[in-house]
Amino acid sequence: MLAFKGAARRRTPDGIARAAQLAGCEEAALEAVIAVESGKSGFDPEGRPTLLFEPAKFYKLLAQLGDKTKLAKGVRAGLAAKHWGEIPYGRQSEQYPRLEVAMAIDEDCALQAASWGAPQILGLNYKAAGYTDVEDMVADFVESEDAQLLALAKFLHKNGLEPALDRHDWVAFARSYNGPSWRKNDYATRLAGAYAHAKDEAQPAPEPLDAASRNHAVAKAADASARAHRATAGVIAVAAPSALIAAHAVHVVLWWSIVAGVIVSVVAALVIWNAALGLKKRAASAHAASAASSLNAAPAKASALKK
Repeated sequence: MLAFKGAARRRTPDGIARAAQLAGCEEAALEAVIAVESGKSGFDPEGRPTLLFEPAKFYKLLAQLGDKTKLAKGVRAGLAAKHWGEIPYGRQSEQYPRLEVAMAIDEDCALQAASWGAPQILGLNYKAAGYTDVEDMVADFVESEDAQLLALAKFLHKNGLEPALDRHDWVAFARSYNGPSWRKNDYATRLAGAYAHAKDEAQPAPEPLDAASRNHAVAKAADASARAHRATAGVIAVAAPSALIAAHAVHVVLWWSIVAGVIVSVVAALVIWNAALGLKKRAASAHAASAASSLNAAPAKASALKK
């Protein structure tokens, strides 16, 4: 009997990328298909490929054999039904026990009547997934999720499903990929939701701002503010007396107004200048804190690297 436990390697970092490239679609689109079909995992808790046994498919395959004895056994065992939904799928823990009983009736039909791995490819579709027989497909799926993803890409290409996936036409994709049950199980809506979630997860999280970075940002802001204050003080010190003198030239104000204006301008300039000096000191302190933080962090990083 075929072994269902093997290496069970989880997907590698570039496994989904290679499959998406082969299928000609976004990684997030493939992630959505996998999330809806199997909840993102290609293996069950015991390290076997995720499995769903299909009684309606088993009935059809047994009927095609022309062996009425096998078909009768499948029906009596509650594993074969003429119509989809006539026999409930049952719990996940029941899938492999059902498969083993079905294999005792006819191994090839049983393997073809099950959906396998993260993409839940029906064994009946082994050729479209790039395999010579269903046993080869299952043996490959036992080894790694990367193999399951590549099989999905080949299946999509063989059945011309890439365009629907690429343009996010979830209804067209669900109709072709899931068959008559797509509407009842609301596959299109679930695919759209899974795609949106996958796109959000794909966004890189912002790097946390450490103490040194914060101090450096404060220092830069203080420098900019100090420069602005100095510029403002200079403008007031020069422009205000000049404006008053020009006004007197046309006899708009009296001499005492000029004197008062000069005094007010000088006082204002001194106040703003002192504020600029204070901001400059804050900037220097912030720079010093940033440097100290960086120096203190260096030995810790070196120690971590040695470990």
